[in-house]
Amino acid sequence: MKKIEIILDDVRVNAKLLEEEAPNTCAAILQVLPFKTLVVHSRWAGGRLHSLTNPNLNLGEINYPFIENPSFSQAPGDVVIWPLNNELMIAYSPGKFKWMSQSYLLTHFASIESDMSTFSSKIERLQWEGAKKLEIREIKSDTIPYYSEVTGPRFKIECEGNIWVGQLFQDEIPDICSNFLKALPLEGPITNTHGSGDMIHFWASIMDSYKPKQESIHRYEKPIEFQDKKVGISYIAYYEERGLRGVNPGDIFLHSMGDIRIVHGQSFQEGMPTKFARIVEGNIEELHNIANKVQLEGAKILRMSIL
Repeated sequence: MKKIEIILDDVRVNAKLLEEEAPNTCAAILQVLPFKTLVVHSRWAGGRLHSLTNPNLNLGEINYPFIENPSFSQAPGDVVIWPLNNELMIAYSPGKFKWMSQSYLLTHFASIESDMSTFSSKIERLQWEGAKKLEIREIKSDTIPYYSEVTGPRFKIECEGNIWVGQLFQDEIPDICSNFLKALPLEGPITNTHGSGDMIHFWASIMDSYKPKQESIHRYEKPIEFQDKKVGISYIAYYEERGLRGVNPGDIFLHSMGDIRIVHGQSFQEGMPTKFARIVEGNIEELHNIANKVQLEGAKILRMSIL
């Protein structure tokens, strides 16, 4: 699996290329690296940056909209190309690419793996500070940590003979995490959610003995400053200290209704339920495959237990 380094001004993040899903696009990107451009903040498509000069990828734009790994809506950390003109974009909050109020398909060719909090803030500041330099380089080493800063207690997740390891955000949300551990082991059916994309609904509630306080539901407010003065608060560019922001594969949420939900692909969860853990070991693709089987075969049984 090839990986790239993305440098915005002086902030760096790492991303993996989705070579199986978008082989032609990834190969074309590697051919033009290192790539440098100026970037600006989006006007039409939510929280993301756009390149002002685009790489020449020769991807056969005439075939549009029949494109590789088509993405209609983007999640934080998605690195995408608009095949019509090879415009490069990186999302830092959930949204759809639009131009003149019309939505378009993009090719999702890479996903950011490392801490995004500082990087996301840097993108948002483009609105206030103007265009910045962006550079993309290939990484030759295969030693990128995947959200290595998660340090809370771990627990085991089992379904259909597969095992994953989850890790709790104990420092950020101690009350929910403590009550979750007390509730283990948990066992129940899983189904696909009604309108949240690639997210499974684990029908096992920890609410029987615990109701989270309102202050435990984090909104991730971010102060907006201009000329060293606070001028407002942004809820769009929300972030978490550990960089596990937005809705990403492996995220585990406690819904206000008490059930647990696990993201296994591209998803968008409105209302910001509490993210209290994430999967740090195990193949997310296997969870994605199980969710697809649920759609065809019906509910499966999932278990969570102390590791």
